[in-house]
Amino acid sequence: MHDLSASRALNRQLVLLVKTQLAMERFPAQKAAAGQTLHSAGDALTRLPIIERGCIEAIHYLGEEGNRIIPITFKAGELAFASALFSTATIKVDLAVAEDLLAHWVPIGELESRPDGRLLIAATHEHLAARSGVSRPKLSRELKQLERSGRLKLLRGIVEVLDPDSFTASRWNKRSP
Repeated sequence: MHDLSASRALNRQLVLLVKTQLAMERFPAQKAAAGQTLHSAGDALTRLPIIERGCIEAIHYLGEEGNRIIPITFKAGELAFASALFSTATIKVDLAVAEDLLAHWVPIGELESRPDGRLLIAATHEHLAARSGVSRPKLSRELKQLERSGRLKLLRGIVEVLDPDSFTASRWNKRSP
């Protein structure tokens, strides 16, 4: 079973890393009141909140018809819905403020790229699996397959994307089975 406290600790480490890499003053903290909807399922998720204070509740809809849901809570010190960094498809998620919120909204592109042009994702397989709603063994098999194909490089706690263009929707749909 997934250890939620380990996932939260890893998320907080990621936030600390992001804060040291980005000029956070470019993304002023914004307030939102409890009960406010931040994002609706089906809308493009282009920015992710780094939560300074408060709490966000997320409902992630999975499956072709969105009939399977996963409730997720994000707290102060965390980056909400980091799994959006791994998808080019529209993510079906509702985000709502559970406790008065103060958060920096960072464009996904800022989180995905580095000044040296490398695309690094700081997360363990277990963390990625939990946030993506799949089992760790299944995720690990898929990541290994992507590494063998030259699209990713797997390091301890880090996934480096070697060929970002290969993850666009048009290229993915043409991929051979």
